[in-house]
Amino acid sequence: MICILTQNQIDNSIGSIIGGLFLAIIFFTLKEYIFRLPNLNGHWELNTTINKTSYNTYKGLELKYHVVLFRLDNKIKGTGEKIEEIKIDKSVQKYVGDKRTTILIEGSLARRYFSRSQITMHIIEEGRSRESSSIHELKLYKNPTLLSGTFFSTAADSSGTSSWRKA
Repeated sequence: MICILTQNQIDNSIGSIIGGLFLAIIFFTLKEYIFRLPNLNGHWELNTTINKTSYNTYKGLELKYHVVLFRLDNKIKGTGEKIEEIKIDKSVQKYVGDKRTTILIEGSLARRYFSRSQITMHIIEEGRSRESSSIHELKLYKNPTLLSGTFFSTAADSSGTSSWRKA
């Protein structure tokens, strides 16, 4: 059976193909240039402040970490070290060399087109006496060098604020 296309059918087919290609180019441009994923790779400073805890001595404690992050698509990985503690009386305990505890970080970026994207980080800290784990729920702002949100940790069932600044 031979199928003969009319000029109108050929014109419609060509128009559909050109329209499809045009839409593909528009969506690619939007995804890659306008709504692209932020560059989170590099050195970050992580600051946490404990607001609630089962161990009262930790309430108000600020912890500071140096962190290196790497993002591939929506997955985030990293490592870091605790460098400082600031107690409620503002006394500072600095950690140097083998006194620093290390952290391993895994996370993901949930891209939102009509609201702020969200980043969830899971951190495992190798403490001196035991391992602890924390979850950080962060909002990504227009300035991708600043992240802020909240955290919950298994260390003394603590929770509070978490802020990340690209160094």
